[in-house]
Amino acid sequence: MMSFYRQQLEDWLGNLDVKAYRVLDIGGAALPVKDRVKSWKVSEYDIGDNGLEDGKYDVEVDIQKKSYLNTETYNVVFCLEVMEYIYNPVLAVRNIYRFLEDDGVAYITFPFVYPVHHPVDEDCLRYTEAGIVKLLEDAGFKKWTIQYRRALTRTLEQYYKEDGMHPAKGMTHNVTGYIVTAHK
Repeated sequence: MMSFYRQQLEDWLGNLDVKAYRVLDIGGAALPVKDRVKSWKVSEYDIGDNGLEDGKYDVEVDIQKKSYLNTETYNVVFCLEVMEYIYNPVLAVRNIYRFLEDDGVAYITFPFVYPVHHPVDEDCLRYTEAGIVKLLEDAGFKKWTIQYRRALTRTLEQYYKEDGMHPAKGMTHNVTGYIVTAHK
C-alpha cells in the first residue's frame, strides 16, 4: 500500500508535462521519474546516482560529497525523495543549481515530518520551509514555488496541542513535506 505522503508526489508527477532536451534524475535509479509523469518529450535522459544502485544509473553523482563546478548541464533536474539522505544540504542544492542550464528548472522534494526509514544509517535530515528557502537563495535560485504535502488527518496538529508545544501562529501545522519547483 502506498502512503498518502507518496501518493501526493505521484499525483503531482502525474500532472507534470516534461519537455526538455536534457534531463538529469538524481537518485532515480530505484524509481525513474520518466515513467511517472503525464507526458515525456525528452531527447537525453540521465539517471544519476551515488553508486549504491549497482548498474542502474547512467552517471555517478553524489551531490553532497563533491562540488560539481565544471560539468555537463541539463534543462531539467529532478531530485525526488533524496534530501532526507543528505547531510550536506548546502553543497547538495548548490550542485543541483550547477547542473542546470541558465533557464533550467529543478524539481526537489524535502521531507518535514516523516519517520526514520531505511537505510536507517543514511537517513539524516528534515527541512522547514524557511530552511528550504535559505538553501535555494544560497545556491542562487531566483524564483521558486513550494507545494505542501499534508497529513491525511489532523492528528499531527492534535499531537502538538496535547504535548503542550507552542506552534507559530498563522502557520499551517499539518505539513509533512514539500515539493519545490526552482528556476535558475
